Amino acid sequence: MERSEGMCELCGMRRIAHLHHAVFRSQGGTGELSNAIGLCIPCHEIAHSSRAIRELCVAKAMELAERW
Repeated sequence: MERSEGMCELCGMRRIAHLHHAVFRSQGGTGELSNAIGLCIPCHEIAHSSRAIRELCVAKAMELAERW
């Protein structure tokens, strides 16, 4: 993603591999940029297995959307 120069928006260490819905669409999340965060493969896997990381992704996506 342009706003992060292609780097993972969670760890900043690796290239984005997945555009992740911070709030899952099945739980009412939208397809808007404010609900999206670009993640590398390891961070994307963790986001799907850890509630705390999912909540961090939501906060980070909202923060990035406000600045972008």
